[in-house]
Amino acid sequence: MAAYLVITAQIHDRDRFIGGYAAAAAKLTAQFGGEYLVRAPGLVLEGAHPGGSLVVSKWPDKAAALAFWNSPEYQEVKKLRGGIADCQVLLVEDPQAQSDSGGDSTQTRNIVKRTTLIVRDMEASKRWYEQVLGMKVWMDTDFVLSGQGLAAGQAGDRTRLVIMRAEHPKIGMIGLLQWLEPPWPAPPPATEVAYGAPIFVVETDDAALVAKRAAKLGGRVFSAPREWSTRGTKGELRHFIGTSVFDPDGHFLECNQVIRIDPPEET
Repeated sequence: MAAYLVITAQIHDRDRFIGGYAAAAAKLTAQFGGEYLVRAPGLVLEGAHPGGSLVVSKWPDKAAALAFWNSPEYQEVKKLRGGIADCQVLLVEDPQAQSDSGGDSTQTRNIVKRTTLIVRDMEASKRWYEQVLGMKVWMDTDFVLSGQGLAAGQAGDRTRLVIMRAEHPKIGMIGLLQWLEPPWPAPPPATEVAYGAPIFVVETDDAALVAKRAAKLGGRVFSAPREWSTRGTKGELRHFIGTSVFDPDGHFLECNQVIRIDPPEET
């Protein structure tokens, strides 16, 4: 069920607010999966409303909105509006409680949080994701397979799982899984994408740096940084610098740096 953050703000120093808090909050909102619907000054027509500017952002669900609002990252950003704005904040869930499910009223919430990759050399792969994508180790543990749940190996196999965390606290994690005992023989790393292989799409601030570090740390650059463009869902034209790389185990990543967004063409 979608959720909305509805914020009314009385801004006392608009230049500082927009240049500091608003810019930082917008970047963090996108990282946590939110989307701005309205950001504009308002005019009071009735009642004892404090007036000011209105900001409405849409979130995948209430949990995503709260994850953003309660995150340590937002608590730091929030300090930027101290003393320059008074805000009133309301969290609203979509009144459409049920989606179109073909007559089935049962609704479940499913979030893809992590993709786990089988790796040959844990330290090399961990270092690659740390230095190329800027990810951090969220969990590092050994465990013994039960023979159920994971369609790989045998009951009793000892493995090591390292979960790498991106900027978002819930989604975008990558798990790295290595067989310790017995070691699992591996074929040569893939050099092309085939059926069954994941394709990761990454937003980056520096595509050229991704390509440089990917090659230096044992990956392979399939496509050197180049400019390309595509239409967005609202008709806007998005311009990118993109590069495509393989990690040391042959997993494919498409990495794009946004350089400009042109508004939709008028019809």
